[in-house]
Amino acid sequence: MRQDGICAAGGNYYTKQIEFLDINYQLAQNEDKNIIFENWCDFLNYFDASIRFQLSFLNQKADMEKFKKSIEIPEQDVWVL
Repeated sequence: MRQDGICAAGGNYYTKQIEFLDINYQLAQNEDKNIIFENWCDFLNYFDASIRFQLSFLNQKADMEKFKKSIEIPEQDVWVL
């Protein structure tokens, strides 16, 4: 696990988990919809054809404390070369 929260999963594979707040795209004004869409396109275009990536969206309510405990990895003293 790196300091920036990216996890080296082996080989050339890395994982990163992020949390974002829900927005109601359907109720947004057209100007806001355009901004959201343009930002999404910019994000997707960040990755060139040589980079394989996968997005997974979990759209459900969860007990955050229980979830944190299920994925928490205790800090360890590890030497990084």
